[in-house]
Amino acid sequence: MILLAIFLLPLIVAFLLPFLPRYSGLVSLASILVIAALTLSAYSIGESSSSLEDVWLMEFKRGWLYFALDGLSFVLLLTSQLLGALSLVTVWQNARQQMFLLLTLSGTIGLLLSIDLLAFFIFWEIMLLPTYFWVLSAGKEGKSFPVLQFIIFTQASGLLLLGSVVALLTLTGTTNLNQLLSIELSQAAELWIASGFIIAFLIKFPIFPFHVWMPSLFAESALGAIISGLLLKTGAYGFLRFVLPLFPKASMQLSSLMMFLGAASVLYGALLAFSQKNPAKVFAYSIISHAGLMLMGLFSDHQLALNGVIVLMVTQAIATAGFMMSLNKHLGFSLFFAMASLGLPGLGNFVGEWLLLFGLFQSYPQMAVLGSLSLILGAAYFLKMLTQIYYERREAMTSISRMRFSACLSIAVLLLWIGLFPADLLDLTTQVWREDISRGAS
Repeated sequence: MILLAIFLLPLIVAFLLPFLPRYSGLVSLASILVIAALTLSAYSIGESSSSLEDVWLMEFKRGWLYFALDGLSFVLLLTSQLLGALSLVTVWQNARQQMFLLLTLSGTIGLLLSIDLLAFFIFWEIMLLPTYFWVLSAGKEGKSFPVLQFIIFTQASGLLLLGSVVALLTLTGTTNLNQLLSIELSQAAELWIASGFIIAFLIKFPIFPFHVWMPSLFAESALGAIISGLLLKTGAYGFLRFVLPLFPKASMQLSSLMMFLGAASVLYGALLAFSQKNPAKVFAYSIISHAGLMLMGLFSDHQLALNGVIVLMVTQAIATAGFMMSLNKHLGFSLFFAMASLGLPGLGNFVGEWLLLFGLFQSYPQMAVLGSLSLILGAAYFLKMLTQIYYERREAMTSISRMRFSACLSIAVLLLWIGLFPADLLDLTTQVWREDISRGAS
């Protein structure tokens, strides 16, 4: 029941907010803190009561609604809740946007807990609708085209996902991940169904050439950046949870193509980031470049690279959110988060990039060399951006509020903690992936 409560609480609070306009910010913050406490409690209870043979730490099943928690979903749940709290800082005075925030967060929680593909698709779509209105209400006047691009691309990903789920259900008679892992598909069927899943997740990642919706949405506001971080996590999570364990043969067959798309995204994103003058656009294209690196890590078939991807999913999302929150408000924080995204040793992004590239080198040394270009090019475009911010800016720096300062400080401490003590994060997911890979290959 704890897992159901984690999903339902933000959903219920979202519909109560219109009746509490004066206290909407405090109520929203309290709900996010409560679901974070419930998430920690669920993991603690599950870890203490589960045995080594248990796949999931905690489960909840009622018909098609099948929730389950493990180390991977636990880490990403906490990251989503952190991003939700950061979003709340940017919309503290707006009850309507807070309602959309909590609805989006509820859909994201349902998606991350679902191990039934039908439920996963339903929450994939549920997350999309409030996100659309959230971005539309927060965007600049007359700037609805980026939102329209966003809805078209993400709806296309939903249709591809639905078609793949239906095809899998037709062939196997189930959409339950536990049952699907024991069913072997023909090579042709696995390839076609996996292709549908992969394209759907590539759009959300986003990977070149499916990235078009992201830069414009990202540049709209800090809120757009945080939403992009949420969506990037769901795309990468889809690969980690479903594609790699369920379609091992197709994953190997398509690995060369994924390596090519990953390398293309690394170079394309880095070169366009270098050509941008708007710092928000620089960060947007840097995310595309990092997404390409993560895609190569996902299809490297190496444990270290997968761990690196998980670390980058967390650190890249929060570092980007921190930068956008401090941009034009606090130069010190802007510099810190830019250095974090650059992969400065001692911070979380460095750990993720090092693990990913080291694991990638074991399987695809040439691609690891191409992937390492993202670090070299990243240094070039981030240093150029910082030069523009510090030495070429003409507009006055606005003051940063205490709430925003506290949020940025918390993110900085978290990035430093992950960079100095990465084992605390890696221990939560390493065992999960050793089990999933062995189950998918058997």
